[in-house]
Amino acid sequence: PGASEAEAAAFRVGEEVEVFGLQGAVDLNGKRGHVVSFDEKSERYGVRINGLPEPKAVKAAKLRRVLGQSSSESARTCDTYRDAPMPAAFVEFLLETPVLKSLLQLLPAAALSALACCQQGLDREVRGADEAWEHLLALTFGGNVAIARTRCPGVTTPWSLCRGLAALRTALRTAVEIRRGDLCEAQALGVEVAVCPAVPSLDPYGPAASAVYQRAGQELADYIEASCERPVPHGDTRWTPGFGLGTQYIVHAVGPTLRTPDGDAKLHKVYANVLSQMVERGHTSVAFASISTGGNGFDPLAGATIAAEEFRNALAKLRQQRELRIVVVAFEEEIEQAFKVALGKLVKRPNEDVLEVLPLMILDSMLPRQRLTFSVDRLMNRVDLEQDRFAMVGVHGGSIISAGVEVRVVSRRTVGDSVELEVVGGRRFTFRGHPSVEEEPERTSSRPRLRGRRFTFPGHPSVEEEPERTSAKPLLRVSLEWVRDEDERPTHEQLALSEALEPLVERWLRLVRAGRERQPGQMDMILEHLGPMPPAAEVTDRALWVAALINPLPGLGVAWEIRPAMLNADSSAQRLDIARKGLQASLENLANSA
Repeated sequence: PGASEAEAAAFRVGEEVEVFGLQGAVDLNGKRGHVVSFDEKSERYGVRINGLPEPKAVKAAKLRRVLGQSSSESARTCDTYRDAPMPAAFVEFLLETPVLKSLLQLLPAAALSALACCQQGLDREVRGADEAWEHLLALTFGGNVAIARTRCPGVTTPWSLCRGLAALRTALRTAVEIRRGDLCEAQALGVEVAVCPAVPSLDPYGPAASAVYQRAGQELADYIEASCERPVPHGDTRWTPGFGLGTQYIVHAVGPTLRTPDGDAKLHKVYANVLSQMVERGHTSVAFASISTGGNGFDPLAGATIAAEEFRNALAKLRQQRELRIVVVAFEEEIEQAFKVALGKLVKRPNEDVLEVLPLMILDSMLPRQRLTFSVDRLMNRVDLEQDRFAMVGVHGGSIISAGVEVRVVSRRTVGDSVELEVVGGRRFTFRGHPSVEEEPERTSSRPRLRGRRFTFPGHPSVEEEPERTSAKPLLRVSLEWVRDEDERPTHEQLALSEALEPLVERWLRLVRAGRERQPGQMDMILEHLGPMPPAAEVTDRALWVAALINPLPGLGVAWEIRPAMLNADSSAQRLDIARKGLQASLENLANSA
């Protein structure tokens, strides 16, 4: 888990590859060559392109193997197939429709006879092209073969997994509906089960529950009083007849609040419980109101994403063995849009979880490849020292920054009564809403406390630390979403600005080395950690590299702090602008103080 793309591709030295998908050096696309090296720091392969004198540094994601030919060399007649997988959209379309049958009906008898003769060999070749199908699976559905096998139990070959994931994508598109409306109108939707947000006491708290209870009538209140065990733990459910609501059943789903330990996990649990209980009871249709996103305080998009992942999981378990209809009833436009966004992400990449849970470190904003050594006593929350991966965030303007990087522990050592960790920054992420408490001894509040500091989580009031209660630092976890930099073709202006960074960096390094380093050889060590400057066409990577250089950890004191702004930027153009202005301001500062 967490292996880099270069490690995942695992091209061997000497292997023949083809370059594709470059946005800057487009003239290299389609060119072939051989792998001659791999740079772990930059995660790029050295490829000697046929006809060029010097190797080119290329990311693994922009390389593909040149598939070998069979002994009969039959692949010579189909160069397009041999060199690249079939277009993803066409493959999915072909797998799930009778289009091939229709095409065959148009062929003359002689052509059909010829096809019948080669069908067995062709089928074997297509199904057995594992590397091509693995590439197609990752490109089209996200994730990898190992993850796909958990989504499609009993299916092993990459070809079959692509079929299974295509079916799962189709199920997500057709089985899940998102509608504006009120859950008390569930009978008009034609569903058997209505899922109503509930509190542990099962009192009609909140607008959705109040409307459902009113429509169901006094019989519902009497049934709950006589037959339902209370309080209901967060994450659990209680089933009652529908009474006047008009559905067979009402499921009272007790979602977590912001103060519920492991709140995200309990929200996953409540959705999963409802769906599994439905299947066990033989029901095929359900209407959900959004759980925990009202008075319970969960961010709408975070809550909708958790729900969509559980919808996907339930459909994957059914494996088309039976139909399931899921209707999300959104009373507010904000909830409707959140569910549409969350479902759209899963439809696009059904083999990936949109959210991943990691233990949280609150200390400082870091950028990819940066290193930081610190005592765990400096952290604003406790951490489990047995863990090797964390989500690192910083504090800015009194608030926890909702963007950061995954960090991996590369070394740990005992120093006196404490432990010192060295971590290295990796993938960027964002999170919405509030981190959840994993463990909080003798405390009732889920908000972490900082020694002598006032701080907030995004969207929440500030908290003032009480000096006598600083010992109980919390263990925190966060449901994060990885930042996926979609391929962006830089404009000519952006490319020129990106290229202009290189001479500015060279000048900056000369000025810093002329007396501003905190220790001898500091810049050489930082450059060793960061690796070579990325190509100008890779605008985001180059901008992040520049920001990491001029804002090292610990800081040099020669540049404005731009790491938080880089993490929060929405586009490569913004990141380029931040890096360029930060570098220019630092150069002016260095020149004026010389």
